[in-house]
Amino acid sequence: MEFKACIGFDFEKLKNVKLKVEELFLYKENKLKEASIIRNPEKYDRLNISSEKYTSLKKIRALDIKSTISVPLYIDSTFFGIVNIDSCVSYSSFSDEDLKLTVYIKNELEMAMKNIIYLTNLKNMLILIHSQV
Repeated sequence: MEFKACIGFDFEKLKNVKLKVEELFLYKENKLKEASIIRNPEKYDRLNISSEKYTSLKKIRALDIKSTISVPLYIDSTFFGIVNIDSCVSYSSFSDEDLKLTVYIKNELEMAMKNIIYLTNLKNMLILIHSQV
């Protein structure tokens, strides 16, 4: 897994950190099946990722997070990635209500991504058809 976007962190440094799916909290929690609130993700990372990756994340302050909502994304039952919403303020920043809202947003995002893929495929098919005429 690699970082594709972020806000509030140095993306140029963060994109160099690659994590194995098996190192992710969400994988250990529920095999990437559902969204979850992670309290104190730094503690989890200290115990579950390599010391090299941990040190890299610590240096760029990417472990200053107190709590995270972690949401897996799927398109047509295929794992696509994870969206994390972080709080550096409190270990109890997120509630079950926040989790429900995030799952709603996740469903909308998955639908939008699926539509983009379908429209791109349709456009490519039309280009192919027109090139054969």
